Amino acid sequence: MGLYCILCGKKDKSVSYLRFPSNKHIRKQWLKFCKKSEKNLYASHRLCTDHFKPEDLRKHLKCVVVHEKAIPCIYTMKGQFLTVENASKINDDNICSIKTEQISDPENHNINGSYLPSNNCLTPFRQKEDVCCSSKKKRLDFDSIELVSNDDTEIGNCEIPPNNCLTELATELVSNDGIDSTIPIQELPVFALTPTICDSAPPIPDPRYVGDIQLSHFATPRRATRAINVMRRTVTQQRQKIKTLQKKYKRCKQRISSLKDLVLYLKKRNYISEAVADNLMVRLNSIYRSMMASNIE
Repeated sequence: MGLYCILCGKKDKSVSYLRFPSNKHIRKQWLKFCKKSEKNLYASHRLCTDHFKPEDLRKHLKCVVVHEKAIPCIYTMKGQFLTVENASKINDDNICSIKTEQISDPENHNINGSYLPSNNCLTPFRQKEDVCCSSKKKRLDFDSIELVSNDDTEIGNCEIPPNNCLTELATELVSNDGIDSTIPIQELPVFALTPTICDSAPPIPDPRYVGDIQLSHFATPRRATRAINVMRRTVTQQRQKIKTLQKKYKRCKQRISSLKDLVLYLKKRNYISEAVADNLMVRLNSIYRSMMASNIE
């Protein structure tokens, strides 16, 4: 995962991402600005340069760095930003989020140079939104009043009592749907909204080894083909293994015979004694017998 700002979530390469300082006092002010504790701070956490003033930034080679005692003072969070006067005194009272498109008076709300008091956090956009919400609420209340009054007038003009109207309507609906009309409305069954799940047989897994093949794997031509392919693959692997072992046995046998010839040659030239030659021959014969036994098995 690439670098990103833990405060505004920015991930693009248009800004630089700064590591938290090692100085405990400065790091404590950074954490207070981000509303985090020392326990929740990880080595991968970064802050982007959008949270610092331009005078706190300086360009070094191809990246942007901050001064040693620089403290973040611009609170940005997904399109919202605020400049704080003293970053070491950050709390919930002097931080308020305001969108740039919602500020109508640049003299009273200067983002770059001035500071926003907590009393002026309510923007004209929010005031307009509150007015719209209140008007919608009044309109809904008015509509509900009209609806209730119309229902009362209709029921009052009807000659049939309300309970009888509801009973006849329910009986007509039930009879049209093909349900017995003698059953009361309260006792009608509630149909399930989700379809019933049919119990199906568990799928038969494809065999991976010859020992896993059963009669059920030959029920269809496709399953039989898969099972036969498994058997063919296993037979091919075993044949290759047998050929490899035979070649290995042949090489070992030739080596032992050459060692025996070497012992006889050394004995003939009197380079070794007869006792040493006999001992070597016994060892070579035991090795040869063990190889034969393993080959038979």
